[in-house]
Amino acid sequence: MNGATLSQIENIENQLNEIYAQANVTFNVTIAENYNSTTWDLNADGKLQNGDISLVSHYSDEMRLLREQYFESDSADHQNKYYLFIIPEFYEAELEGYMVRGKALGFLKAGENAITAAHELAHGIFSLEHTFPQIAQATTPTLLDYSGGHTSHKNSGNTFTHRFRHFRFWMMRRGGSIYYCYFKMIIFQFLGKVSILLT
Repeated sequence: MNGATLSQIENIENQLNEIYAQANVTFNVTIAENYNSTTWDLNADGKLQNGDISLVSHYSDEMRLLREQYFESDSADHQNKYYLFIIPEFYEAELEGYMVRGKALGFLKAGENAITAAHELAHGIFSLEHTFPQIAQATTPTLLDYSGGHTSHKNSGNTFTHRFRHFRFWMMRRGGSIYYCYFKMIIFQFLGKVSILLT
């Protein structure tokens, strides 16, 4: 968008497929034509306002406006696709990317790489949260730890599944002590091909 691009964008599809091979997910990446617009910039500072970084739960007003304007200008079918806007910069300079958990639209700062894109897609496609504060930040090789890693580690609590729910069943043991166990039901919703449009 507005001329911004990613590092090694020509290899982004291969890099994402390599990172997500552990999840049996294949990406088809399309690099769209450059989208030029400044009308989304409500405070005219040239920087995209971001939503709550810690919760990754909502888009800012500027993000919503950019999304609406882009989809109004683009006549393509928007179903079953994920969108990553490559933007010049965020209002918070240290922010590299932003994607609301469980949503199909994300934003990447110009110059970022495939690991940042994969991190944001893990929020959007798989609704995954960061590994911290449960595990100290930047101490694991996982994709959602800000360490530059790209694995899904069994101890991180994050695996590449779309949604999971825990069911608790109470059981009695002979001695009268109460024990319980959790059963995890995993719903694989996006195994297979995922389409991404970079603009």
